[in-house]
Amino acid sequence: MSGARLVGTDSEGRRYRVTADQVFEETGDTHVVHLDALRAWFFSGTREVSLTAGEGRYDTATRQVIMSGGVRMDTQGGTALETESSAYFPAQGLVEGTDPVHVTGPWGNVRAGGFRLDTVSGTLKFTGRPVLQLSPGGNS
Repeated sequence: MSGARLVGTDSEGRRYRVTADQVFEETGDTHVVHLDALRAWFFSGTREVSLTAGEGRYDTATRQVIMSGGVRMDTQGGTALETESSAYFPAQGLVEGTDPVHVTGPWGNVRAGGFRLDTVSGTLKFTGRPVLQLSPGGNS
């Protein structure tokens, strides 16, 4: 199938949307569909976030999206997060990853071993000894 779309609401009733250029059922697992050129939109706190990944796997039983092939999240405020893979739990409002992550914004950048984004509160936590570099005169 091409041009597939998944739309729903998180635990706070805020809408999210996941789309993919191509979708097909994983061989041998009727609960998992493969997603090519995945894109998602959701809110984190009060900011809209767009997410892209080279590919993903959506588990219809757990409602979980596992993304790989380069994952990028961008906020309306100009902050970007890049990692190789991560997991998105749309109904719970959670995005997390255990691969190294690089976050850049007008305020500076952070490198860490992983991350956990609570989209309900807008709280981003880093794991694995994060290193913060602030930009002189940067915005918050």
